[in-house]
Amino acid sequence: MVQKEPEFENSVTFYLATAKNEFDWYERKVPGIFKALDNLFPSNVYRLPKTLNPNLYNISLTPFMKEGTFIGKVKIHMTVQENTTLIALNAHKLNILSVKVFRNDSEINVQSYTTKHIPQQLRIYLSSYVHTNEKIIAEIQFNGILNDEMTGFYRSSYIDSDGVQQ
Repeated sequence: MVQKEPEFENSVTFYLATAKNEFDWYERKVPGIFKALDNLFPSNVYRLPKTLNPNLYNISLTPFMKEGTFIGKVKIHMTVQENTTLIALNAHKLNILSVKVFRNDSEINVQSYTTKHIPQQLRIYLSSYVHTNEKIIAEIQFNGILNDEMTGFYRSSYIDSDGVQQ
C-alpha cells in the first residue's frame, strides 16, 4: 500500500517518527517522574520491591570502639527481575557517603539517592532502566553509630576470667 499511495507512506513515516519521539521522551523522563511520585506519596511499607534479587554481598566494616562509630563499604551483586529505575535496600540508621551502580564494568548514572522518605530504606534512583535478567552491582560507602540497643551493628562488653571488662 505504501508503494501505491505516497501520502500513506508520508503518514506512516510521520507516525513512526512521533512514536519514536514519545518513547525517547518516556525513557528520559520516567526516572524523574518515579522519583517525584516517591517523594510526593511516600510509603510506609517496610518490604522491599521484588524487582531485584541479591546474589552476593561483599561487605567490610571497620569499628572505632572508643568513638562508638564505624565505617563500611558493601558491594551487592544483583539480578534484575523486572525492568526498573529504582534500587531499594534496607539501611536503618546509616549515613550514606556514596553510591555507585555498575553493569558490565560500566557505571550507570545515579540520579539521586535518599534514606529520608521510606523508613529504614536506602532508595537509589537511576537515570535509566536496568532490564530483566541483567546483572548489576551496587557499591555503597556508609558510616554509622555503634549503638547500645543490641540491634544492627552494636557494641557490647563482657567480663573476662580475670574480672576485667572487655
